[in-house]
Amino acid sequence: MTHVEIWSGVPSISWTDTAAGRRYEFEEAGTLRFFVDLIEPEGRTGMWDGTSYEAAILEAHELAAGWGGGIEVVDRVVA
Repeated sequence: MTHVEIWSGVPSISWTDTAAGRRYEFEEAGTLRFFVDLIEPEGRTGMWDGTSYEAAILEAHELAAGWGGGIEVVDRVVA
């Protein structure tokens, strides 16, 4: 079943893959981050991440509302 999921974690390392290669982002390591993923039968796709739980909630609900008329948001942070 397709849904949007909010979760959190403290990454030990972070990077972004670009056309120029992998860029490590050391400022994100060791800090609490929140993630919004789209969960589909085919797998998980990261859609947003940041340091604000409130922003994660807003992003998740905005994504869910725009996805085929609205899908469920599952909040794993409070679960």
